[in-house]
Amino acid sequence: MKEILRRSAAALAAVITLAGMASCSSNNTDTVSQEDNLVGSPAPGNSANESDMPYGSTVATLIPNEENGAKLEVEYDRRFFTEEEASMLGDFIYSLGTGDVSAVENEFYPPVLNYYCEMTKQESSSDYFSKLHDNYEAILGNGFVFDKVYIENCFTDTDPGTESGMAFNDVSTMLDDLSEEGDKISDKVDEASRRYIYLDATYTLPGSTEELSLRNAIAKIDSEAQYLQMLMYTIDGTTYIF
Repeated sequence: MKEILRRSAAALAAVITLAGMASCSSNNTDTVSQEDNLVGSPAPGNSANESDMPYGSTVATLIPNEENGAKLEVEYDRRFFTEEEASMLGDFIYSLGTGDVSAVENEFYPPVLNYYCEMTKQESSSDYFSKLHDNYEAILGNGFVFDKVYIENCFTDTDPGTESGMAFNDVSTMLDDLSEEGDKISDKVDEASRRYIYLDATYTLPGSTEELSLRNAIAKIDSEAQYLQMLMYTIDGTTYIF
């Protein structure tokens, strides 16, 4: 598996390796600053078509309620994600924070989730997310609680020289490797749906209201993986994350 795909799953498999390096830094995480979280709108007096504006120019915030079933507040660009898709990414962060796979299990493409379990030698998806939570606790601190998710950026460029293009090519290879004979998963992918995503989140520790940055914590361990990198694909008409 190529490096770009390994990094796209940094929140998943690689964190098990990173966790052993984290104990000395988990209590030395910078306070969050959201000044650069999302790209700003045009300067006052300037106008632009929404389609020409960079990611983050039309920010929406998903607020959890009984109707939408969201687990966490999520900030995102409404041109790139529906509310339901933003909620899926929030569910993923929630599951990392709780170790409970139930919130996100149906949102992962099953063959890919099974592959992650095999790659990390976990017997089930429940064991897998429980292990992820334990390792994030080693990185972020005991009793950490996520409170807000930021979808920092979204890339759709398919050029093989770009980060997203390399990720898409590697995912195609992975999906074909996971396919049953005569039933290529990559043929079921809606290529226009593919998104390569940067995630950040804020969290607190017991006894404190200070908001800390997941991005900063990860950067202390691996400076080349400053965001959680996720992918969102529509396969056979259903949207999944991995």
